[in-house]
Amino acid sequence: MKYMIKKYCLALLVLISTGSMMAQIKNLPSPLSAKTVRAENIKDRSFREVYQYFQTNGFLELPVTINRDFKRKDRQKLRPYPLRKDNELFFVNMNKKDYRRNDKETKISYMFSETNGDYVMGIVTAISADHHAVKSWLVTFNLSGHVIDYLPIRESLGGDMVRTIESHIYENFIVDVQQLSFPNNDYIIEKEVLVNDLKGQRVDRSFIITTEGKFKKTKEVCFLPQVYSDTTLLDKTILIHQRGENAIK
Repeated sequence: MKYMIKKYCLALLVLISTGSMMAQIKNLPSPLSAKTVRAENIKDRSFREVYQYFQTNGFLELPVTINRDFKRKDRQKLRPYPLRKDNELFFVNMNKKDYRRNDKETKISYMFSETNGDYVMGIVTAISADHHAVKSWLVTFNLSGHVIDYLPIRESLGGDMVRTIESHIYENFIVDVQQLSFPNNDYIIEKEVLVNDLKGQRVDRSFIITTEGKFKKTKEVCFLPQVYSDTTLLDKTILIHQRGENAIK
């Protein structure tokens, strides 16, 4: 009798867990809701030309992980396209209080053919004037080529010495972003040397891209702040999500 009750309770628990999981899945955009952007629907001529360039030479396909290991085999035949609108939104420097822009090297580096609404999705990359900092954003554009919303998905400092943002973009328009921040420091690398005793914090966030092209945050996990050693930050074999920090409960 006890065995039967235990078996029943276990089955009920599995059913509840499965139901909860299915409810969560139902609330997420389905990969089947994805559609392809048609070039003729893009209203702005110059933006249509950008889209058609990537259409000819190769879109970036979902899912994709943007981290130190990200390399696209056919990247050599693609040239980044200058960003002609909303440039003021995208810049990066070694010192986070340095707001200088480098518009001539701020470009659309990739585009996607997939969408779940009336928007176009691409990756915009900015490089600091000294070429020591690089940052990329996942960007949604309206059909006139203007930015709807944008989300940082990659950042590397010191000529790729340290990666502070990495991400994964799923087929169902969910984006996971892992970030290391150092709130007590305006910069973490000085004269090509990592600053000592850097106290930082890892934060993992998840977003859904809505049909309007907005990034809606669905989850945030903060980890206990800690002092990061040179060895940890400079280790090119370990990704941010593999560092093993303890989550704040």
